[in-house]
Amino acid sequence: MIALLASAAFGAGGFYYPDDIAAASKRFAEASERAGGVFEDRQRDAKVLATALRSYELSLDLVGERAPVAERERLTAAWKEYNREFAVLDAFATTMMEDFDAEFRAALERSLKNHPGAMECVAEVATGPKMMGIKQRTQPNPDCKGNDLNVQIAHELDVDPILTKAVAEIVALRWPEVALDSAPQAPIGAGERAVNVAALVREVTPRALAAIDSADRDARDAFAARIEQGASKDELVALVDSSHALSAKTAEARAAAGRPVLAAADKALAKWAKKGAPATAWCANPVDLGGCTLPDATKDLVPALLQDKRVAKLAE
Repeated sequence: MIALLASAAFGAGGFYYPDDIAAASKRFAEASERAGGVFEDRQRDAKVLATALRSYELSLDLVGERAPVAERERLTAAWKEYNREFAVLDAFATTMMEDFDAEFRAALERSLKNHPGAMECVAEVATGPKMMGIKQRTQPNPDCKGNDLNVQIAHELDVDPILTKAVAEIVALRWPEVALDSAPQAPIGAGERAVNVAALVREVTPRALAAIDSADRDARDAFAARIEQGASKDELVALVDSSHALSAKTAEARAAAGRPVLAAADKALAKWAKKGAPATAWCANPVDLGGCTLPDATKDLVPALLQDKRVAKLAE
C-alpha cells in the first residue's frame, strides 16, 4: 500500500507542452513526413502549372491582335480550372491538418489521465537579444515544475491504438491533384517549326516586361486590400470591372512592348527562310501545357535571333 501511494505521488505533477510532445513523437513525425511530402509534391506541380499559365497569358498578350480567339478562351478556361482545383487541394490540406490536430489532441487528453496534476508549460524559453540570421539562445523555463513529461507522453501517444488507427486512415486518403489539359496547339503563322513568343521577348526587353508586371501587381494588391477592408457589394462589382479593365491595359502594354521585337524577328526569320532555312511560326502555348503542333525550335533560334542586328538593337 505504501509502495502504491509512493508510485502515485511520483507520477503526479510534472509538465508537458503539445509542440514539444509532437517533436518527440515518432507517430507525429511519420504522419507529418508522409502528408507533408505529398503536399509539397502537389504544390510543386501547381506552381509549374501556374508559371505555365502566366507564360501562356504573356505570349498571347505579346502577339496582340494575332492571338487566336480560341487560345484566349482556352487560357480563360484553364485559369478557372486551375483556381478550382487549387482551392480543392488547399481545402483538403486544411481539413487533413485539422483532423491530425484533433486526433493528436484527443490522444493527448487520454494520456494526461495517467499524469494527474501535470501542467502545460513550454520547456525552453528564449533568452537574450534576437538577431537576424542567428538562432536565439534558450534556457529552461523556470515556470515549469516537476519532471519533464514530454518524451514519456510522446511514447504513450506512439503506442495509442486509437491514434494509430486514426492516423493510418488519414494518411491513406487520396490527395486531389492540380492537373490541366496538355494538348499541342496550332502555331501563330505558317512554318515548319515554332519559337515560343515569351521566351524571345523576355530576353530582349526584360525590364519593360518587369515594369508592366509590377504595375499590374500593385494595382491588384490595392484591389485585394480594399476587399479585406470590407468593400460593399457595389464596390465589389466595381472592383471586378476595374480588374477586367486592368487586364486589358496590361495586355495592351505587353503588346506594345512585344510589337517591335516580333517585327524585327519576323524580318530576320523571313531573311533566313529565303536562304533555305525552314519557315518559322510563333508558339504561345508553353511546353508544360502541350506546346505547339510544330517542332519547338526555341532553344536554337532565340540565341540566333538575339544576334540579329535588328533584334539586338532593341535589347535593353
